[in-house]
Amino acid sequence: DNQEVAVSGAFTAMGATYANVSPQLKSSLRLKGGVQIVELENGKLKSQGIRKGLIILRINRQPISSVEDLAEVFASARQREVIIIEGVYPNGLQALYSIGI
Repeated sequence: DNQEVAVSGAFTAMGATYANVSPQLKSSLRLKGGVQIVELENGKLKSQGIRKGLIILRINRQPISSVEDLAEVFASARQREVIIIEGVYPNGLQALYSIGI
């Protein structure tokens, strides 16, 4: 599954599609890494107020620098666990979400 992620550069989970942050956006926001929500369907993320465009920087304090990192975190998350998503929107607005999975 991780090979598929690496080849396509996109990853889908929890009602959203994620992609690595573009070099231009990384530069403008002074980010070292991150994964951006590029598509968002109805689901847990959207119901918690997360919007398309969010750049996920950390989940449970673990840095997220690529879709591969994100796939690993989601694969290791257990049912009924709460994940803390830290991120920033392209306009610079910082965000923190707590999501039960």
